Amino acid sequence: MRRAARSSALLLALSSASLGCGDAGVDESATQASSDATSGVASTGEDATSETATTGASAGWAVSLSLGPPDGALLSVWGRTSADVYAVGGQPAFGDDDGFGRAFHFDGEAWEPVLVPDATPRLNWVHGTATRVWTVGERGVILSRAPEDADWSAESSGTTQTLWGVWGPSDDELWAVGGDGVSGVPTLLRRQAGAWADDALPAIEGDSKGLFKVWGSGVDDIHVVGDLGVQLHRDGETWTQQANESIADLISVWGRGAGDAIAVGGRSSARLSRWDGAGWTGMTLTGEPGLSGVWVDADGVATVVGAQGTIWRLAPGGFSPEPEDSPTMHFLHAVTGFADGVRVAVGGSLLGPPPHVGVALVYTPG
Repeated sequence: MRRAARSSALLLALSSASLGCGDAGVDESATQASSDATSGVASTGEDATSETATTGASAGWAVSLSLGPPDGALLSVWGRTSADVYAVGGQPAFGDDDGFGRAFHFDGEAWEPVLVPDATPRLNWVHGTATRVWTVGERGVILSRAPEDADWSAESSGTTQTLWGVWGPSDDELWAVGGDGVSGVPTLLRRQAGAWADDALPAIEGDSKGLFKVWGSGVDDIHVVGDLGVQLHRDGETWTQQANESIADLISVWGRGAGDAIAVGGRSSARLSRWDGAGWTGMTLTGEPGLSGVWVDADGVATVVGAQGTIWRLAPGGFSPEPEDSPTMHFLHAVTGFADGVRVAVGGSLLGPPPHVGVALVYTPG
């Protein structure tokens, strides 16, 4: 039953999974799209026009972009500054439909589409180095572009497995993670000298079928999280599996240094796990919606997002969430932030079947 639920979820979106069985698993597409439309929010699809307004906005979270089925949901967001932000997503492959990928750029005032190559499948994650923006997705797709490039460049990943996450400190030190989450083995790739190749995985206890996200403070301190609560750590030489008392899926991980990282997940109940440099300590918050995205600021304060439009703030080292007012009930899949206090969260109607609609929220500091 658990595998069957995950199989359906991975066809829809990584984070929806068995949430649809226990959380608010109704299809939000129609009600939320209507709500966003009455707010004058944007869509780049055929059924609406593009519009964004954040300059001079009141403090707090507001819907900044709304996408219809021609563009799908947003699954990841990353930026160098609050005026140079990328978000990626699209529609998943489902049935006879191959799905498609989409990318958008936010300049601090408006979102604009960024064309991707024809036949690009759904894009699941985006990350940038000092020189390029990288994105990965279904069917092992890997794309990158420099700021001066008009087009994305595709690279061979050597796999057709879905890639869920990518991270690295430079273009020649990158890791991508994935797997089908159902019957295959986890996928771990490393890019060096301009090429991607398998990176040796440790023996993983349990029946994990996928790795979902990767983050590190440097090449000698990298964390990977995934299916059935798998937590891996790289110390610069080898990968080792870290002890975890829970088998709750961990969907995302982020931090601010070698001794401070946080992983989030859970399906029907939120799961938090903190790294202190020596090991992980976790907590399940029964009754709270499953979590999917996390970003940590320079002071160690984490922003966490998830199902039912959940947006939390977590104090450094803490497990007690402070809810923030959210203008959406859509599943928020990822979040990022910037030194000026601006934060951006993205997601969509990921709890329902395709076609999905998408949303981007922008937080304006007071």
